[in-house]
Amino acid sequence: KSAEATPVIALGEQVHKYLEKIGRIPYAFTCLLKSEALRRRHLVDNTISKLFYFARNDSEAKELRIHSLNILKRLFQDSDLRFELDPFVSEAFVLSIKGFGTEDWGVRNSSLMLFSALSLRTLGPKPELNLMQFFQKCPSLVDYFM
Repeated sequence: KSAEATPVIALGEQVHKYLEKIGRIPYAFTCLLKSEALRRRHLVDNTISKLFYFARNDSEAKELRIHSLNILKRLFQDSDLRFELDPFVSEAFVLSIKGFGTEDWGVRNSSLMLFSALSLRTLGPKPELNLMQFFQKCPSLVDYFM
């Protein structure tokens, strides 16, 4: 290894460790909400509300928006939280769709991953719902699309 490459390699290792830690954050949220969901519904409601606020707020740092979208994606992927999160599915769909128009690639990417998780959760792996059935599951989306 050359002397010039050593700082680059060290920086790469630091970035890798940082990304490794960030990747665990959504799982920490999932564990906390699972443990509290059975006892206190308000923790789930407050957490989701805050994550929606950070994910939709353009004035917040883009990293905070991206992390919030990724945490929401992970929460909606968790089958144990399915019933606790059902009331938030429509709003999450709208949030993800609005994220597609953002200039920042990271926000667009995280919005797409959230949309994908919501679609799989709502429609299943082999979609058999027609539009009427879909909008019955997510009634507030009708107003959004109209």
